[in-house]
Amino acid sequence: MKFSHFIIRNLWFILIVVLPTFGATVYYTAIASDIYLSEAKYIVRSPNRTQLSALSSVLQGSGLVKAQDDTYAVNDFLQSRDAVKAIQASNIDLRQIYGRPDTDYFARYPNILFDTSDEGLYKYYLKRVVVALDNSTGITTLSVKAFRPEDARIVAAAALVAGESLINQLSARAQENALRDAQNEVRNAEERVKAAEKSLLDYREREIIIDPTKQSVLLIEGIAKLQAELSMANAQLSQVLQSSPNSPLVPTLRATVRALEEEIIRERAKVAGASGAMAQKIADYQLLILEQEFASKALASATASLETARMEAQRQHFYLERVVEPNAPDVGLYPKRIVSIAIVLISGLVLYFMLWLLLLGVRDHANR
Repeated sequence: MKFSHFIIRNLWFILIVVLPTFGATVYYTAIASDIYLSEAKYIVRSPNRTQLSALSSVLQGSGLVKAQDDTYAVNDFLQSRDAVKAIQASNIDLRQIYGRPDTDYFARYPNILFDTSDEGLYKYYLKRVVVALDNSTGITTLSVKAFRPEDARIVAAAALVAGESLINQLSARAQENALRDAQNEVRNAEERVKAAEKSLLDYREREIIIDPTKQSVLLIEGIAKLQAELSMANAQLSQVLQSSPNSPLVPTLRATVRALEEEIIRERAKVAGASGAMAQKIADYQLLILEQEFASKALASATASLETARMEAQRQHFYLERVVEPNAPDVGLYPKRIVSIAIVLISGLVLYFMLWLLLLGVRDHANR
């Protein structure tokens, strides 16, 4: 009778404090499985972070020199659904590791909070895998919990491999972006060289001349020869006119002079006459030659710039450096049994006394 009266009188205390504390004590001392913590530490860095040339400042704007950004990207990736898929793809069965039948139901996967779907596995993964970045050092700590020491180490190692794969992809993509402009310049320069060579070839086929400058030299030499012959003919004509004006040679010499003068005029017209003259052909040819030379120099410059950009991109390749390898712990750090029981007890006491004070206030107000 006294016991039942005690129960009734202290029913709320028993329900709020005693029973939850008793249940927590039973669970954490007799049911809860040990959980092992494996930690790894890494940093994203470049092999040449301290030596940045003028080109590096350009590449920095394209995203190549951004180790901090890549660190954030890796950390976000390791807590994403893609990370779960990547770990699963490396022959690590997360469902088997976290769903071992020898572990307690409330901690293993699946349970009442986490179903068997991919989304349920992902949410459970977030509960077991945590990343934390130290902004002062740039070092990220990867913490993985599992029911067996080796399982924790295996999952941590697989997560690191997935992170390394991601950083390699990011670096390759950044290098590709950094080199794209230089590669486009080389392609444009190559097209310009091809166009210049084709224009020169078309010109030679159209004019049937390999080098009009050499052709013009031959024409000028021919004109000079004709002028020399004209001078000789004029001299002979003058001599004959002085010595024998009525000589039958006079008409012949005059005809020769006229023929030479006409030939010289025709040859000079070839050199500097209408639009089809040699002078115009030389001008067109020189423009084509200049374009070919400029195109070749532009190609050489673009090729050198591409090589410089490629070397700089290789020096700025980022990688994930492991500072601490994943370990296989020999002691289960979780759950914190005594701490967890104490939290349940204190929470129950706080709730009970809050309700007790509330009830006293209600009674006091009613009595008034």
